[in-house]
Amino acid sequence: MPRARWLFTTIQGGTALLRPNRTPHRTINHGWGGGAKKRRQVRQRAATALADAVNAADVRLAFIRHGNTAPNADDFDRTLTKQGRWQAVAAAKSYGQSLRPFLPTALSSEAPRAAQTAEIFLEDAGRDVEIVVDRALYDGTIQPGGSAVFSEIGYAPLDFYLKDGRANTVLEAYAEATSGLISDTLDAFGACSRRRTLVVVGHAVYLPAAALFAAGALGCDEKARSLILGCDTQEAEGYLVEPDGSASLLRRPR
Repeated sequence: MPRARWLFTTIQGGTALLRPNRTPHRTINHGWGGGAKKRRQVRQRAATALADAVNAADVRLAFIRHGNTAPNADDFDRTLTKQGRWQAVAAAKSYGQSLRPFLPTALSSEAPRAAQTAEIFLEDAGRDVEIVVDRALYDGTIQPGGSAVFSEIGYAPLDFYLKDGRANTVLEAYAEATSGLISDTLDAFGACSRRRTLVVVGHAVYLPAAALFAAGALGCDEKARSLILGCDTQEAEGYLVEPDGSASLLRRPR
């Protein structure tokens, strides 16, 4: 049996299925829509909540893309290929070691390809870590606005998408939703005795948008911003954001 334990949550209706004695996951009302002023206020609140939570817990944030997948008529049901499983193991045995110790909870998109990547990665690198899967981290929750542009542009650095402009609202919504989940998760923990890493497993293009939002909330400089904007995230790779907003790439063997 895998050591990584599954914790399934749903943000619909604010309900959750949890192990006893665990703090329930709370739904955050991000207030999508409205005018520019309201959007700025929502964005600022989300950024402030994230910065406060990260600093209080003293954690690093590792944003990791899922591994290689098999084709499927339903995007949600795509699963890891043999190559994708190898990529998750390779990630765990390479950069995964440097991310220890891990926070006892990790976050993942509920799409099988992301949840499988999280399970394999943490089985090899993290040991006893609960995996929380949430539909807000699945890119399909914000279709068709994102998927129409993604189908046209394909895999490309985040900077390419933001300059195009058509997916900006969708990517911002994903980034803010992810930051809310991170803040909510960290609120369940007090200050760690030593710095730990919270793992977040998600999807291409959307994942760097979340990493950029987090880095910005933590006061990143232009170097960190350019690093995230210019990188085309590969399978089972991602970004590490430190509490001071600095960022680095998480690379596995090719």
